[in-house]
Amino acid sequence: MAKLTFTLYLVKSEIENFEDTLTETARGKIRFSKELPLYGEGGKLFVFQGHEQVPVWYKRLAHHFEIGFEIGTKSSSAVLIFKAAGRVFACTFAFGWMYLDDRKLEADFGLRAAINALDDKRLQKLERANLSDAIRGMELSPFKRDLNSFGLEAALNLVRRVGGDALEDSAAETMSGAQSLKLTGEFELSDLPALAEEALELFGAEFYKKTSFVALDVIRPIRDKGVVDILDQQTVQHIKDQLGDFEFGLPITLADESIMYSFQGPNLKGGYPDLRLSDYLEALGDKVEELSTDMLKKHKVIALFQEEDRPNRTWSLRQSLVGSLIHEDGLYALNEGEWYRLDQAFQKDVVQVFDTAHRNWAGVPRPRPLKGIYGGNGDGVYEAEGDYNASIGKELDYVVFDTVMIKVPSVPNSGFEVCDLLDIKGRRLIHVKKSSRRSSVLSHFFKQGSNSARNIKCFPLVRQAMVQYVRENYGDDKADQLHSAIFDENEKWTVEYWIADRPRANNEFSIPFFSKATFSEESRYILTMNYDVVVRFISLH
Repeated sequence: MAKLTFTLYLVKSEIENFEDTLTETARGKIRFSKELPLYGEGGKLFVFQGHEQVPVWYKRLAHHFEIGFEIGTKSSSAVLIFKAAGRVFACTFAFGWMYLDDRKLEADFGLRAAINALDDKRLQKLERANLSDAIRGMELSPFKRDLNSFGLEAALNLVRRVGGDALEDSAAETMSGAQSLKLTGEFELSDLPALAEEALELFGAEFYKKTSFVALDVIRPIRDKGVVDILDQQTVQHIKDQLGDFEFGLPITLADESIMYSFQGPNLKGGYPDLRLSDYLEALGDKVEELSTDMLKKHKVIALFQEEDRPNRTWSLRQSLVGSLIHEDGLYALNEGEWYRLDQAFQKDVVQVFDTAHRNWAGVPRPRPLKGIYGGNGDGVYEAEGDYNASIGKELDYVVFDTVMIKVPSVPNSGFEVCDLLDIKGRRLIHVKKSSRRSSVLSHFFKQGSNSARNIKCFPLVRQAMVQYVRENYGDDKADQLHSAIFDENEKWTVEYWIADRPRANNEFSIPFFSKATFSEESRYILTMNYDVVVRFISLH
């Protein structure tokens, strides 16, 4: 028997009418349909055919060469919708998936079914997104690999699609899943209802909790558009009620040098040195009560740079919102335009690690606030990080390592910053970052600190290079002090993160949750190397 591949979707339980599974546009493009009362528990076949079009490749060839005849193609596709085990399923052929209404489908059907049927030791394909690094990628392997070999030991690596060999008792040989479930094996079309019934059992099963796939329960991306709409509406109400659990963050990585922000919307004027929800609400004035999900999507944030040759960057307010809320006893977090459901035990652990490391300035010199520089029209920017570090270094008698690259011996292209400011007397490696609203930037910031700590601990030549830099730029006394402290194994150093920001609406300093999650990971790693880890906040003026 020849091997076939079927792509299967599960329709939400409240949908009974087959036509309701299709988009409104699709219903107007049905070329042929046929009732199938004996297929499964009843079904219906829909065939679609588009308008005849001249292919783009033909137009390009005909522009350069005389072909002598015209050619046209029609894109045809089909959707087979049927009932099995009391639920409605859809199987698509060619471009048939384009005619399904996403809001009527179970968003993670394929992924949940696949992780209960796949052998987590024999995976071939994994699509993941990492919240801390803001990366997304597909990894393919010609060999069978263990789940953890794909780099999924970190909780922030979210699995979006997974594929590989099915377990021996499965009817399919291989499968992959995301929203849909793709099954490959020696099937006939008549086997599809039975395959759907098996897939439904897998969708509701919890076999995965005995495998490495249990990590997927920690953070789940929300793909159901209906749930996303509800969460967005609740977010708007939270903002109106000034509950303080949402703030603006930056969904894209921007340089730190002197940026001013403004809002694009009806009668919203003025520039601000920092991106804050309170400034947007103040600019709205009496129109705050009109705030809606549509406004959050239509109104824009504009980042303006001092350099004339750098274009402005624009994105929606919806993409900037970060925060969390409780919905139907579940904890949901919004980050860079995406909603996620969080395991509450994981969330509490992450917050506790961050809160433990968060300190005030008791017992150490408190640096001055980072200054805002305002023009005559009230628009302003904050001083650059580099200027601030140089100033604080002089004021507090710290060594400035900002932009100084130290190389790891025998490793090409291994230059790294050991820290921004080095407090020799206090045994502190201080890293400074302007603004706590940049989730991906902060996450990278924490990783830089742990990477530096490892290199200093592991490579004596790195420590020697640090001492040599201090000797050349700060004199022998400071260099000797550093040498004595950095090479003494009994001396315990602290990796200290300074974050410049304003308090949130509740008058407390904080950072986005997913940055806290990265901090939790990196701080545990730093602590195992016999460092202390501290986070402090610098005021913004």
